[in-house]
Amino acid sequence: LCELGGERGWNPKVSAEGQQHLVMKTAALPVPLFACLYFSAGFSGYLVSRFQINRRRTPISNVMEYARHVAGILTETQPAELNKWLEGVTVSCAGTEYFPPRSSEGNEASRYWEVGFCNTNGKYVSGADRTPAVARVCSTREPAKFNDAKMDMYRMKPISPLKNLGLKKQTDKTEGPMTLTFSGGKGKGLFFQWDGEARFAFSPSGEAFNIHIKKILNI
Repeated sequence: LCELGGERGWNPKVSAEGQQHLVMKTAALPVPLFACLYFSAGFSGYLVSRFQINRRRTPISNVMEYARHVAGILTETQPAELNKWLEGVTVSCAGTEYFPPRSSEGNEASRYWEVGFCNTNGKYVSGADRTPAVARVCSTREPAKFNDAKMDMYRMKPISPLKNLGLKKQTDKTEGPMTLTFSGGKGKGLFFQWDGEARFAFSPSGEAFNIHIKKILNI
C-alpha cells in the first residue's frame, strides 16, 4: 500500500525507458479504514490521488484543480503501473458476483472505469436505485441511504454520465460484506479511495489481493 507522489502540476508522472511512470511514496497513516460514506476503485481513486498533491486554498480553486486532472487523466498517456481501466478487477457482495456484470457472456472489466458504493447523497457523490431511462425522467427513485445496512453499489463506464442523464449514479442495493479482488499481474496496481482519502494498492509478487469491506453502517 502506497500513496501517489511526484511534483505538483499538470502531470505527476515521470518518463523512463520510453514509458510514463507513476512516482510513489510511503502512505501516510490515516484514520482506520472506516468507509462510512463512499468507496470506489478506479478513476476516482486516481483523480483524488492527483488532487491530494495539488490541493489549493479556496473551494473554487479546488474544483478547477479537479477539472484539470479529469482532463489530464483522459488525454495523457496511461502510466505503466495501471491496466486499462478496471482490467483485473472483480467484486462480490455477500458471496454473489457483482462486477463485472454479465461476465459469463464475455463482458469485460476493462470496459468500466470505476466500481464502488455510495451510501449517502452529497454535492459530488450521489446515487439512486437503478431504473430504465424513461423511469429516471418520469419518476422519483429511492436514494442511497446510509442507515439501511445495505450497500448502494454502482459501476460506471466512461459514457455512464451521458446515459444516466447526469452525475447521479445508478445504484444496486446489495447485502454486505463486499470483496474486491485485483489480479492485474506483476508491476500493476489499483487506485482506490474512501471518503476522499486515496491510496494505491499492489502486490509485489503479482499475486491477486483483496480489499474487503466487512460491515455496512446500520443506525
